[in-house]
Amino acid sequence: IRRIRLDNFMCHNKLTVDFHKYINIINGQNGTGKSAVLTALAIALGCRPKLTGRCDALKDLIGPYADRSIVEVVIVQCRDDPYRGSNSRENWDFGKEVIIERIIQKTGASAFKIMTEDRTVVSTKKEDLMKILQHFNYQIENPVHVLSQKDAKTLLQSATKKSFYDFFFE
Repeated sequence: IRRIRLDNFMCHNKLTVDFHKYINIINGQNGTGKSAVLTALAIALGCRPKLTGRCDALKDLIGPYADRSIVEVVIVQCRDDPYRGSNSRENWDFGKEVIIERIIQKTGASAFKIMTEDRTVVSTKKEDLMKILQHFNYQIENPVHVLSQKDAKTLLQSATKKSFYDFFFE
């Protein structure tokens, strides 16, 4: 993942985070929005709100003074194995990046946009997003992929061989 952009998401009015291609550590003082970035990443890629440990409904993730939130994730394509999805009408050529945008409305409605590098919308279906995630081997609801604050605390407090095994097995 190259970048995430948040508009009116939780505590962030506007925030863009550019990621390093190998590993990223998000740190900062309590209350600065570290968990909001991880939650946004999971939500943008189709995770159920309850699994983030932050809310029960998507509308609860919208900033306090907004009627909608937009989270955009840019995924870098691998040159050797790019995703080339298709529908009945055409093949998709994403270019170097796949752009996923999730729009969440205060009414509770949400929508996905799957776009090419030049921001051409090729799909709005979650089913197509799941195919993309499967191609890139992103298991967004796997707690090892995006470790929430709640899961990290639980894991560290239990700290037994069995609890570590159970966590990683999940």
